[in-house]
Amino acid sequence: MKNRSRLVGKIAKQLPISVPSVSYHLSIFGRSRLVSSDQLDRYIFYKSNPLKLRRLFHG
Repeated sequence: MKNRSRLVGKIAKQLPISVPSVSYHLSIFGRSRLVSSDQLDRYIFYKSNPLKLRRLFHG
């Protein structure tokens, strides 16, 4: 995921799983601070946290 805000539906289109499943997993990533989210009305935008991801993969 690039470091820009994206709608969960747009992310889900690139994956072989449903929108609710993507949303569920992104919420878990959010609790771990791997992604952040912003809600505008009923739309949720997700953005990756590059520093946390770098630490996760490179120690």
